[in-house]
Amino acid sequence: MLWPLAFALVVHGVADTSASTRVSADTSATIASLLAADSALAAETTRRGAVVFIDAFAPDGALLFSGQPILRADSGRSEYLARYAAPSVYRWRPLHAVVSIDGRLGCTIGVSTFRSAQDSVPRERVGAYETCWIRGADDRWRIVGHQRNDSPATPPGPENERRTAWPHSATVSRPGDQRTEALDTDAEFARVAAEPAGPGPAFVHFAATDAMALGGSVFQYGPEQIGAVFKDYPADRYIAWQPDRRFGAASGGLAFTVGHSDHLPRGDSPGPRFHGKFLTVWRQRADGRWEWIFDLGSPRVEGKSAGT
Repeated sequence: MLWPLAFALVVHGVADTSASTRVSADTSATIASLLAADSALAAETTRRGAVVFIDAFAPDGALLFSGQPILRADSGRSEYLARYAAPSVYRWRPLHAVVSIDGRLGCTIGVSTFRSAQDSVPRERVGAYETCWIRGADDRWRIVGHQRNDSPATPPGPENERRTAWPHSATVSRPGDQRTEALDTDAEFARVAAEPAGPGPAFVHFAATDAMALGGSVFQYGPEQIGAVFKDYPADRYIAWQPDRRFGAASGGLAFTVGHSDHLPRGDSPGPRFHGKFLTVWRQRADGRWEWIFDLGSPRVEGKSAGT
């Protein structure tokens, strides 16, 4: 949801009804499987073209990329291919993954490069992405949510690839409708962020201690760095958003939500209006509450209708 801060920073299903579980089990095998799936898809897309990526989605998966509203994967193919099919070139590489304790849901994050055929002067743009996956009974990973910002004003730098501190995977899974709980938490997050205190306290309050905002040249890690992003946020502006309840997934203490966001002047205050969308990854706490661990946004063009 942070992306329209002068266009400089880019940030903010499946229900689990099993018995309450807390684990310290090693999830490294699931993480390795997911990272391998993401890397293999990147390589195959390089070989065979952009259609390979869209074919890796569940039909009702959430597809988010620059310039468009949130699209369903099955009905957003033409918009996606218009931007990314040859002669345009989009490449990516995963840097980290988090997974649910039941091994069914996971999310990868990484960096990308994009050469657009629409550029009059060829250039390579560096960006970031989040992809959330569901593993089926056949042990195959399929994409259920993807967000990319392929052309941020401040691209991520190489130091992000050398970092050692990242959000950790789920360690707790409590009974209940986890997808609805995560969506409700996102809606409450939005309500608090629109209050006169501004978005900063809300982003800090709902963040995990190891949360990461994928914006700016260096990804902001932890509540202190995330809060610092908002230290000069204008008092006459606010961020409005709501999670889109058509999308999102949760399982085994991990969830993701998506939605449209608007950065607006308060009341009659003058100023520009910025329009975007977000994908936020959530992790369940031992007390059952949800806290966000990854957030990435991308711009959308106002006036385009959302995909159905």
